[in-house]
Amino acid sequence: MKQALLIIYPALLLACTFYGAKLSGRGRIAPDFLYPDQTRMIQAAACIGIIIHHVTQRITGYVTDPRNPVSIFNELGFLFTSLFFFFSGYGLMISLQTRPDYLRGFLQKRLPAVLIPFWVINLCLVLSERFIYGIRQSIPEAFGQIFGITLVNSNGWFVIEIVILYLLFYVLFSLIRKKEIALILLSICAMLLIRYAFFRGHDPEGGKVHWFRGEWWYNSTIAFPLGLWYAFFRRKVNAFVNRHYALMLALSGAAFPAAVCASAYATGFFGYYTDAFFGGLRDAAITLAVQTAACLIFVTLVVLLNMRITIGNRPLAYVSSLRLPLFLIHGYFVSRVFAHTRMSNFARYAVVFLCGITCAAVITPFLDLLIRKTTQLLKRLTGFLPGNRMAGDTLEAQIAAERRARLSRRLKIGALICLAVCLASVLFLTVGRSMIDKKIFRKECEALRTARTGDIVYWGRFDTDPVRPGRERLTWLVIG
Repeated sequence: MKQALLIIYPALLLACTFYGAKLSGRGRIAPDFLYPDQTRMIQAAACIGIIIHHVTQRITGYVTDPRNPVSIFNELGFLFTSLFFFFSGYGLMISLQTRPDYLRGFLQKRLPAVLIPFWVINLCLVLSERFIYGIRQSIPEAFGQIFGITLVNSNGWFVIEIVILYLLFYVLFSLIRKKEIALILLSICAMLLIRYAFFRGHDPEGGKVHWFRGEWWYNSTIAFPLGLWYAFFRRKVNAFVNRHYALMLALSGAAFPAAVCASAYATGFFGYYTDAFFGGLRDAAITLAVQTAACLIFVTLVVLLNMRITIGNRPLAYVSSLRLPLFLIHGYFVSRVFAHTRMSNFARYAVVFLCGITCAAVITPFLDLLIRKTTQLLKRLTGFLPGNRMAGDTLEAQIAAERRARLSRRLKIGALICLAVCLASVLFLTVGRSMIDKKIFRKECEALRTARTGDIVYWGRFDTDPVRPGRERLTWLVIG
């Protein structure tokens, strides 16, 4: 009976999402369909879902001790995250298409909005580790955690990845005039990012949280290019969907529970954590394929629902104003502050929500002020504020404009070179690694075939030393 009460939290999520919702009417697209306020509301609901997901993981021991029926949220976290990726890509493309000078000052506006909350919250967590929990760190370690070189906040991985995608978007669409080509290249970069993270595997047990280590770095990333492509062809897609709305809603509505069940089966039967064993990469690839399909189905269902339903109410609007700080800070209460505190599971959800929202509410005004001041400063320094420009018909203004243009060209060329080097490195580390692994495997098979009793042969790899990165070659003694 006590475990059944936990269903109250998913019920509250549904109530918070759809309270005050309005229907557009049959055959009519909602007037606020995917407008910024709607996408923020949807992301706020997704943020609440992610918190329920993380607390559920904690109380169920990551599915080892299921607490029905709320344990289904063990399987939904990556789907909620896919909405953040989707609307990030969608918002970038819509802004690019509707604002002629969108890329002008893009980095000065976008990067502080995500990096400042990330850095400030990291600083708070590092200080709490030092002064509350008495964990001493060297200055380089502390700075590395504050700036995200190693992640004191494991949920900060999303900020790292979205900043990388922002930078790729800016570089490609600044250098390539034809948007279709830039869009294709950006999609390829996103796929290479997924492939690279796929082969990175997981951090060793007990190790620090590093970049691109774990399936959460890539199992929902596919939604970012999906958002870009959908925004690029949105008029044609929306016209088609509106004509076949009932059929598409029925198909996606039926496919969604099937996709969740398939994802749960794949993670349980195949999974990502067998990568150190024979066939592990195959298992991980199967799981990734199933979860990729689940992300596409879930995002499609959410878009279809918003096409007819306009959501919005005061609680959801309030959470939407706190969504990034809340997303970043709630995990500390789940995995650190209350991880070993004895309390009922029902109370654990309530305490995490209360503490997370309270801290996010306290820190958000300061973060907003800091973001605004930093953005203004960066724009002044780079000459993007109208008040900082001289009259265009003066010689000084022309010289300043030429200097900015030369600097911009140099920065773009440098960024293109860095991008090319990164892509080449990713290709080498993925395709090259696959070829090398196949060659090593053939040699190992040949060594086994020719081995005699008493010989020592190499076969396979396993992470036998957590201090050293990567997996070590395993040696075997032939006894017969």
